[in-house]
This record gives sequence, structure tokens and C-alpha cells, in this order.
Amino acid sequence: MNARREKAHTQKKRKGIAVENLLDQLPPQEANLLYASQGPCVLPEAVPFTKGQELYREKSVALLQQGSAIVYRLDESGARLVIRSLYAGDLFGAASVFGDWKKGASSVLAKGEGKVLYLPEELFTQILKSCPTVALRYIRYQSDRIRFLNRRMDAFAAGSTQQRLYEFLTAQADQDGVCYVADNMAQLARMLHVGRTSLYRDLAALEQRELIIRDGKKVILNR
Repeated sequence: MNARREKAHTQKKRKGIAVENLLDQLPPQEANLLYASQGPCVLPEAVPFTKGQELYREKSVALLQQGSAIVYRLDESGARLVIRSLYAGDLFGAASVFGDWKKGASSVLAKGEGKVLYLPEELFTQILKSCPTVALRYIRYQSDRIRFLNRRMDAFAAGSTQQRLYEFLTAQADQDGVCYVADNMAQLARMLHVGRTSLYRDLAALEQRELIIRDGKKVILNR
């Protein structure tokens, strides 16, 4: 990794350190409710998982405590299409609570061993009612998700292929500004509705403009 790549990667790592966990560093009165021996808001034990395990659970918000996972769906050819990556502290399953919702085509797959905390809808409702700090953090999380989805829509509505590609990479990036391009560049080209030649050219153009830094399959947003 050259000096420019190393500097950008270090900056991204520093940015990720301060990411706020939904249940970390709560006021004492809220922490006591969650970690008491009994009560309506007591947290359950985290569930261990192994590589390749499906982690989605219906009608539960899930908090990844250890390990990492991917959210993916299968494209028309049956190939796995990674939508986003999940890391310790990330939430998933929020769309399955507080309303009628049927599981879509996406799945959550463990990338290795770890632990996940499941909060069933009834328990999560009690926590939000009793713990204003958790409620505020959850609102922030949902606001971030709305912005994320807006970027995803903008990515596909963008005028130029470079703009569409950059917006797509921004939407896919993790909390450190890092994303991984598809193993099959033809698959990524189909997703963005561009030819492979145009895709390679646009990636090179974005790097030349210092908007991104490429390191193999990894792309770092230089923002």
C-alpha cells in the first residue's frame, strides 16, 4: 500500500472509532433497567453464531456484538449480490418490527464466528419507552438509514456513469468509508447498467480525480 493509500486508510480507521453503539455508555438509570436481574427491559443473552449462518430473525431488531456479516440477495442468474457489510455495533432487522412486513429477498449471512443480540419487538418497545437515550440513538440510526436509501436511489438516477458509480460506492461504503467491489466485474456492470469497459474507465477516472483510492477489490472513499 503506497503512502497516499496508507494515509487515507488510517484516517478512515480513526473515523470509525467513535461510532456510537445503541447500548453503550448509557446513563446509570437506563443501564440498571437493561442489566437488572429481572424486569420488562432486561436484555437477553447474546446468541453465538458460526460462519455461514443465517442471522435474520423475524420480528426482532438485532445488534451485532461480535464478528461481521453481509446483507445480500441473489440476482437473476442466482449469483450472490452483496448489498452491505455489517460489523460489531451495527443493527439489522429494523424493517421487520413496528408494522406488517414480510421478509424480502435479502438475507444476513455471518462471515465468521461472533455473537448477536436479538431484541424481539415487544422487548424493544419497552426499551424505547423506558430508555430515552436508546430511543434517541435509534431515531438517529433510522435517519441515517433514510439518507442511505436516498443515496441508493440517487445512485441509480444519476446522469453520468461516473456519478452513478460514485454514488453507488458511497452507498455501499461501511462506517470507515471502505467498500469492496464485486468479485465479478461483469455483475457490477450489470447492476449499474454500464459496459465493463466503461466501468473500468470510470473507476480509473474517479481515482485520477482523487475521489477514491483502489487497493485490489477494496475501494476507499477519499472524502
